[in-house]
Amino acid sequence: SRKKGCPRATFLTLADCGYLQGIEARHEEKKGGKLYQRAIQVANLILDFPAISKSELADKTCYKDSQGSYDIVLALAQKGLLKHPE
Repeated sequence: SRKKGCPRATFLTLADCGYLQGIEARHEEKKGGKLYQRAIQVANLILDFPAISKSELADKTCYKDSQGSYDIVLALAQKGLLKHPE
């Protein structure tokens, strides 16, 4: 099976930046690439608008996710594992 980089990058970005419950932010200097920026944007949208749908995320980010990155962030939020960084 083909490994998808976007969901992995999304999860690691959220962990590194303090968006996950129980995981300290690493506070490292980030490159700030598109995947990084999109992960942060999606996490903030979901935290600010908990009922937001995947189609609304696509509209707000101008990106149609075909690799499951939105699913990762939505699942983390539904399980109560997503939070704003401190």
